[in-house]
Amino acid sequence: MSDPAGAADMAGVDAGLVPAGTWPGAVTFAEVWERTVARDPAALFLRYAAPGGTVAEWSYGDFDRELDAVAARMRAAGVGPGRPVHLALANGPAFVATWLAAIRLGAMMVPSDPFGRAPELGGHIARTRPALGICDAGRAGEYRRATEAGAAETPGLETEIVVLDEHAPDLTGLGGGVRPAGAARGGAGSGGAGGGNDRSGTDASGSDDS
Repeated sequence: MSDPAGAADMAGVDAGLVPAGTWPGAVTFAEVWERTVARDPAALFLRYAAPGGTVAEWSYGDFDRELDAVAARMRAAGVGPGRPVHLALANGPAFVATWLAAIRLGAMMVPSDPFGRAPELGGHIARTRPALGICDAGRAGEYRRATEAGAAETPGLETEIVVLDEHAPDLTGLGGGVRPAGAARGGAGSGGAGGGNDRSGTDASGSDDS
C-alpha cells in the first residue's frame, strides 16, 4: 500500500535531515490499518477461495466491521493488552481476522503449526498462558488434548477454546456476523471440554501447506 507521508519521512532520513537510527513518524500496525481503511474503505482487501470452490471477497471497510465483532468476542474471553491468543489455524480469513483483532486489542498472537501434535502445542500453551485458543474443528480433539497438557504444566491456567471451520468463507465462528455476498455459510464445530472451555462458533488460499 502507498503511504506518501511515510515516503516523505524516509526522504528526510535519506537527506540527512534527521538523526541516523531514528524512524520519524513511526506508527503502529494498528494505526496503519486504520489509516488504510479510512483512506479507501471500498478497496479490495481479501479474496479467499475455499476448498469447496466458494470465493469470498472483503473490502477494507467490510473486514474492519467484521473485526469489531471478532475483537468483542476475544475481549469477552479475557483478551486484552499483553494477553496472548494461541492459534492453531491454517491460512484463511479466520487467521487474518484473529491477527488484526489481536493487534487492535494490544494482545499478542501466538501462531503455531496448525497440524502440530498435542505435546508440541501443549508446550506452547504452557509457556505463553493464553486466555484464548482457536483451532479448526477437524483438529479439535488434538487441540483439546494440548490444552489439557498445558494446564497440567501450568496450574491455574484456564484457556477458553474456540472451535471453527478455518476454511469457511465467513467469520461467524469468530463472532463476525457479516458474510460476503454470494458466499456459502461455513459450519462451526462444537464439542466437549478439554483443558479449556469450549465455545463454537494479500490473497489467502484454502489449500493446506502440509
